[in-house]
Amino acid sequence: MDPTTAILSALSLAGAAAQPVADEAVKDGYASLKALILRRFGSTHPKLEQTLADYEDDPETYAKPAAKVLGEADVATDQEIVGRAFELLRRAEGAGISVTASGEGSVAIGGSVSSSTIITGGGQPKVPPAS
Repeated sequence: MDPTTAILSALSLAGAAAQPVADEAVKDGYASLKALILRRFGSTHPKLEQTLADYEDDPETYAKPAAKVLGEADVATDQEIVGRAFELLRRAEGAGISVTASGEGSVAIGGSVSSSTIITGGGQPKVPPAS
């Protein structure tokens, strides 16, 4: 999964279309990831905060605008943000939370992804490494 898709997938955890997130570690991880993104890139990219808020409310509709703004801000080049996004996705998996991001390079995760095939919207399916 590419870094932008991982970030979008992690940010989709709080979306209104997603199931309610009961796991506190996932809630905290989401809030921390979003705050870090806004702290590092929000001041130089004024559309970022509103775009992420729109994406939180409706990930399916706002996937492309969110991916565009994240790309313009080069958020996916920040290794700490990317690492936190992947960690949040692992926490969500452990808590049995399904994650869906739509749009180009999208990912859909449901239940356990161990030994699953992940299709990321373009190219060949990628099989995650064994955990």
